[in-house]
Amino acid sequence: MAELVFKNLVKQYGTNTVVQDFNLTIHDKEFIVLVGPSGCGKTTTLRMVAGLEEITAGEMYINGRLVNDVESKDRDIAMVFQSYALYPHMSVFENMAFGLELRKFPKPEIERRVSEAAEILCIDHLLQRKPKELSGGQRQRVALGRAIVREPQVFLMDEPLSNLDANLRVQMRAEIAKLRHRLQATVVYVTHDQTEAMTMGDRIVVMKDGYIQQVDTPMKLYNEPANLFVAKFIGSPAMNFITVRLLDEAGGLRLSAPGVVLPVPTAHRARLLPYVGKDVIIGIRPDAIHDEAGFLAAHREWCVDVRIDVVEPMGSESYIYFSLNGENIVARVPPASLARVMTAHCLTFDMGKAHYFDPETQQTIAGAV
Repeated sequence: MAELVFKNLVKQYGTNTVVQDFNLTIHDKEFIVLVGPSGCGKTTTLRMVAGLEEITAGEMYINGRLVNDVESKDRDIAMVFQSYALYPHMSVFENMAFGLELRKFPKPEIERRVSEAAEILCIDHLLQRKPKELSGGQRQRVALGRAIVREPQVFLMDEPLSNLDANLRVQMRAEIAKLRHRLQATVVYVTHDQTEAMTMGDRIVVMKDGYIQQVDTPMKLYNEPANLFVAKFIGSPAMNFITVRLLDEAGGLRLSAPGVVLPVPTAHRARLLPYVGKDVIIGIRPDAIHDEAGFLAAHREWCVDVRIDVVEPMGSESYIYFSLNGENIVARVPPASLARVMTAHCLTFDMGKAHYFDPETQQTIAGAV
């Protein structure tokens, strides 16, 4: 397989810069996910890897070979697109074999590769069908099979599951994850869905406005976001945010806002001292807000009385929605919670798991310990 190295990569369309100062090393056999909102530059980056977009500035290497000016067909990569891009008049076998036929592979080799890929993807019984006879999931498998038969150095996947319904997306996520381990392939995967990114990637590249915001493992991104954007983007439901004033009182540092007074844990004190008398943004995950009697008894100083707006029972858990200092907040609690709509309820914030952000730079000041 292959290692990819990007050095100061830039992509411009006229005066519009869509990818800026992109620096990254993708290791051999790594599954890396580019994630971010629409227009952040992730698909453009993938298309530069594929050779479908010219690089404006910077350098890109595949296995140590500079490929800036190398034709797409000579890069030894295979791409799976958002649209399946299957030929409707061809059978499944013919769709999967087409690229190999163009490259003049011997017929026995084509049959071997197609047969092996079809078996891996469990579509060997569909080889004589046309695309119109297939379900969305089966068509996606054919598109994957067309890439697999190439036996490329790198697989590129551009939001391959976005056209599938929710249940099929979950199934295909697992299928691609299993397939990746079976093929021992280097994969660059683009998505706007942070759940896909969290469940599939060895590392995740979070992008915004053409810049890399943070590169790390899924759990490091979740537990140690570098800035407010990453904290907002990673996690479902998303992290809650409240702007508070940091005060130094006789009892220690406190975070204060209308209806909220929360003592700062000792472990966070040193990092927050420069912000005394200033506003900071606290971020807290929904699962770090509790209403169990045991947690409340142990941490009464972090209790906040709120009025419940909505309760969503989800089976194994419930989501509680309420407002605090003008912000909409969600808590993830056990299904046995006694919270009821339009009633007062005591919730306890686990401030040991809180994150703190500078309102001006939006960079992380301190994080969960």
